[in-house]
Amino acid sequence: MLVDLLHLSRHLRRSPASAVAAIVTLSLTVGAAVAAAVLAIAGACAILPAGAARTNPMLALRAE
Repeated sequence: MLVDLLHLSRHLRRSPASAVAAIVTLSLTVGAAVAAAVLAIAGACAILPAGAARTNPMLALRAE
């Protein structure tokens, strides 16, 4: 595994543009995955809390 890491570092030093492209791609991918997970959890907790009654949107209330 050490040989693989040395080979990787040598390759990245020879072509820094591909290293930057790989780092940017990985960071965007990880960022999007984390954002999706956070939004899913926040949506599940904030939009409809546990135990909240679901209302019928077709129900109209009239004061008589």
